[in-house]
Amino acid sequence: MTTNVLSTLPGIYDAATSERNWQSALDAYAAASGAKSAVLYANNNHVFEFRLQAASSFLAARSQIVEKYLDDFAEHDRHAVKHMEASPKFKRVEDVEIWPGFAGMRAREDLAYLARELGIFRRVGYNLSASPAWGAFVALHFDERVVDFQPDWVSQSGLLTRHLGKVLEINRFCSQLRQQYQAVLTVLNRVDVALCLCLSNGEVVVQNNRAKEVFADRNGIEITRAGTLQLRVEEQAAAVRAYVSECGRTASGEYDRCERTLSVKKRNLEEPYFLEVSPIRDGADELNDDFSGALLMIIDPANPPRISVKPVTHVYGLTAAESAVTELLASGHTLPDIAEVRGVALETIRNQSKAIYRKLGVCSRAEMVRKI
Repeated sequence: MTTNVLSTLPGIYDAATSERNWQSALDAYAAASGAKSAVLYANNNHVFEFRLQAASSFLAARSQIVEKYLDDFAEHDRHAVKHMEASPKFKRVEDVEIWPGFAGMRAREDLAYLARELGIFRRVGYNLSASPAWGAFVALHFDERVVDFQPDWVSQSGLLTRHLGKVLEINRFCSQLRQQYQAVLTVLNRVDVALCLCLSNGEVVVQNNRAKEVFADRNGIEITRAGTLQLRVEEQAAAVRAYVSECGRTASGEYDRCERTLSVKKRNLEEPYFLEVSPIRDGADELNDDFSGALLMIIDPANPPRISVKPVTHVYGLTAAESAVTELLASGHTLPDIAEVRGVALETIRNQSKAIYRKLGVCSRAEMVRKI
């Protein structure tokens, strides 16, 4: 990734905690992709209401033209959206794939309108969600004089799209906090999941109560007197230091890692912690120190957060038996415990848990809790 593209990452990650920054984030994304403009849509009502519609400055300044286009030609866009939603996550979808013979369609009414009013012709889209729980996509619009896409545009937009997807995921989480508390980073104690913020050097600068409980247990992960993370296994400790450094540098525009995960061994040899590291910036300026670093989520399968499995049952089509087993798994029960509670054979519970993991696309109980 070029230095120029790296320099766009801070602006993109500013949108993670503040929706007011989406316009500038899309400006940076479009410019690095060789595009004239960009638009992003996201929607879900399965778990909580979340809708997002954002556009780059070029389109925002021409909102009346865009509204007329949507009023008159929305059917063409609906066809494109359905095509992108059916595409794999982060797969580049070009206009010629959606409409065969697209190059010869300049006279089509909707395309003629875009060319005349906005100077746009070629378009590219990416599906940002692999989950049936919610849909999201981003579209790039290119100057009408563009015929073919330059290789660096293709590679740069592909790389940046993965970061947009991560930012949108964090933004969905943060939107709940902002709706409830008008803040995000300063109210992490309201979240029943272990979370902390780290600088690139590994120093923990913010930790919520659940994280403090994990660190106080000293069961494989803790905080040193210097205020940095320490893991029981040195190999894993080195990996986490590297992950925090990579993601922290990504948030400040010096690296390009959008996520890292690790299974952390415990001292008591119980089921390991699940640790996820993501880049984050204080886009809403809540901490008043231009924070740029990493967000760590720590899930302890033996002491999971209080969560409802009903939305997952609905979205992923779990059977009644699978839903009941999922609830027990998410509450920290072992497979033998669940077999006893359910009054069935242990092998039955093993088969049901495998089916649950398969439907949710996860490999462990900790990952399942994170998905829920």
